[in-house]
Amino acid sequence: MNAKIKLGAYAVLLVLAAWFAWGFFSCYKTTTRQAAEAASAESASAIATNPPEGTNNSDTSSNNAAAPTNSAAATPAKAAAAPPPPAHGVQGTMIAYLAAFIGSIIGLGILIAHDVTQYLGNAAVDALLDDKGEGLRDPEYEKAEQVWANGKHLEAIQMMRDFLKKHPREQYAAMRIAEIYEKDLNNPLAAALEYEELLKKKLPPERWGWAAIHLCNLHSKLGQQDKTRALLQRIVDEYPLTAAAKKARSKLGLPEVAVPAPAVADPPGAPEEVVEGVERYDLTAEVQSEAELPEALPEPPPKPNLPSGFRPKK
Repeated sequence: MNAKIKLGAYAVLLVLAAWFAWGFFSCYKTTTRQAAEAASAESASAIATNPPEGTNNSDTSSNNAAAPTNSAAATPAKAAAAPPPPAHGVQGTMIAYLAAFIGSIIGLGILIAHDVTQYLGNAAVDALLDDKGEGLRDPEYEKAEQVWANGKHLEAIQMMRDFLKKHPREQYAAMRIAEIYEKDLNNPLAAALEYEELLKKKLPPERWGWAAIHLCNLHSKLGQQDKTRALLQRIVDEYPLTAAAKKARSKLGLPEVAVPAPAVADPPGAPEEVVEGVERYDLTAEVQSEAELPEALPEPPPKPNLPSGFRPKK
């Protein structure tokens, strides 16, 4: 989700939640006040109808004559003291505010849960891959690297595949398989298929971008210029602030963005890690040279402007 859209959604949901909470509490106060007024009015009416027991009954006979008049006067007084019926509309509005407030809170919870899972997922990927794109040392994976160093490339690939089945998040092994197909077995088609599967996985933006650049190099070797152009455009669209996108824009002839892409290469003079005298795989460095991608991708041939059913002369 776009960052601006996400911030806007947070702001809207927070404002709506505050508004609905205020409306609910206002209706609740109104309902409580009406209930208190009704209760006090009923108490006053009961006292007027039933006088206290200590009333003098000596003049009962004299009061009997005036009883019709007093009872007639008490009837309108009781009617005047009766409270108005409770406003059911206020209660319905209160319930509607409460439901809307709960819906806003649920929406906020979904957004927060999505952001938290994204953060934890990226943190897990970063924990699995160090700054140079290598995984945490695993004895099983190191055995496969040792087999590769001994020149048994296909056997090393199979061992890495078995390792991936047990540890599907260790995608550095998938990158290593693609590199072996590309550099050691000279099989660009198999390497391209491996990179295509790799790009379907969840990777950090920089590592995904460089894997896509490697795949562009392979498409160019295979003469698949349409795929090369489409993938370069995808890098620019989906990860515009990466170093890979900077290179893709230069190949497509697009202008640079205002925000510079972060540097991912090792600082000058940084020592390279080796295993048994063999240089280890470094994802963040470009395996292919600048010259391997063409400076300008060829434009597709123009379509002839002929009516349907006609073909150009050969």
